[in-house]
Amino acid sequence: MTFLGINYMVYFIKSEMVAFLILMLFFIVQLFFAIYLYLTIQKVAKDKLFLQQLDNLKIYTKQLEINQKNLCKFKHDYRNMLISLQLSAQDRHDKELIARLKKYSNFYLDNKGLWQFNDIDNVRDDLLKSLLISKLNIMFQQNIENTFECQTLVEQLPAKDITFDIIRILGIAYDNAIEASLILKNGAKVKSMVYSKEGELEFEIKNRFNDTGKSILELKKLGFTTKKGHSGLGLANIEDIKKKYDVILVEYHISDGWFTFYMSVRVK
Repeated sequence: MTFLGINYMVYFIKSEMVAFLILMLFFIVQLFFAIYLYLTIQKVAKDKLFLQQLDNLKIYTKQLEINQKNLCKFKHDYRNMLISLQLSAQDRHDKELIARLKKYSNFYLDNKGLWQFNDIDNVRDDLLKSLLISKLNIMFQQNIENTFECQTLVEQLPAKDITFDIIRILGIAYDNAIEASLILKNGAKVKSMVYSKEGELEFEIKNRFNDTGKSILELKKLGFTTKKGHSGLGLANIEDIKKKYDVILVEYHISDGWFTFYMSVRVK
């Protein structure tokens, strides 16, 4: 092999090494960029969630303040009316005051806005409370009849990596119930419940819906939707999320015009 040939081989090897190093550097830069992009997206998502949480808590606080003022006014006026009733000597006056009292009581006690956030105080986890306030408020604004029950204290949800996905699943379930209610209109109703017992959390969301005879399996299919412009990722997305965890159990039931979403989460 000539000297020129040896020089050419050395040059070729060096060129290959330089190209390899440049390629490796490119991949390393891409990797760091991807990590940076991921962390940035995560931060933006967390910031957005935090701001939404603050807004929801402001709604909750404002509603509580209004409710408290109404209750105080009700208590004061109720007491005065009872005194007037006791002082009334004639049956006609008694009946008139009783009728006024009943009308006044019904106005406040039947006011849906007054009891909109019943039992929310039992939910101690901020993210879960924020989600519940948001969805209950949406239903109230949309005039969807709904009830919420949480008779037991719900402390912090499990570790953060699973908490976010639990919130996502519940958000999808509520959105599905709200969507079905808006489609059904007359007769629409949503019942939701959160229950905590030792080592386990249970969530249930029931809603009336237009039963077209579709099976649960069909409802789980990607892209299935009953509303134009909707992504149709409801139950299919829930199925994808829950696959990552063996501590999450999700079930669906259809019976007598009611669709029931049930989720159980082991926390210990």
